[in-house]
Amino acid sequence: ISLGPIWTRFVNGEAHPQREDNAFRLLRIFGVALLLTLILQLTLGAAVRHAGAALAIPDFPTSYGQWLPPVTVESLNAAMAQMPPEMINRTDYTPTLVLLHFVHRLGAVLVCLIAALVIGGIVHKAPRRPELVAPTLALLVVLGLQIIFGIATVASSAYPEVATMHQFLGAMLLSIGVWLTARLFLITRYVPVEPAARAKQDRQPSTPLGTLKGQPA
Repeated sequence: ISLGPIWTRFVNGEAHPQREDNAFRLLRIFGVALLLTLILQLTLGAAVRHAGAALAIPDFPTSYGQWLPPVTVESLNAAMAQMPPEMINRTDYTPTLVLLHFVHRLGAVLVCLIAALVIGGIVHKAPRRPELVAPTLALLVVLGLQIIFGIATVASSAYPEVATMHQFLGAMLLSIGVWLTARLFLITRYVPVEPAARAKQDRQPSTPLGTLKGQPA
């Protein structure tokens, strides 16, 4: 549905191929990188959920009061002992679960960085392309909400409604990533034909039927 209007413009002669430049090529690479990173991040999120590691790190933005999480059983037990009791819902977390949760957080940072590159590239190179406005705004809004609900999931001790919304927004981000990347691959290859140029093409006399090269009509 989202790509249909663009194909229609091309088929009807309202757009024509444009010369590729490195900026648009790089923009499409960033779009693919964003899509792949979102898939990886959703996979990590599913692993965190099914492994029961949603609260393996109970604080944010730090990890047990430090920027790097504890990676041994001894350091993890010592870190848990220093945390307020109401923040520790389980005492059987392992360093593996803590690292899994931490990698999911790093994945979120990576998604934000690549999304910023994509949005910045679109604003810089294609600010007047209406086909990119909706997916770019959707990416910006949903990514912001996803960050908020990700933090809220930890802060609320994985309250079911909050955690479910966090998963739902992740699925929306993946859909938006597909939408935006597909449009980047299509419309950055074509530029709209100006009305004046199109009218000039329409005024050009057509070649009479039956005319052969080198022979009069």
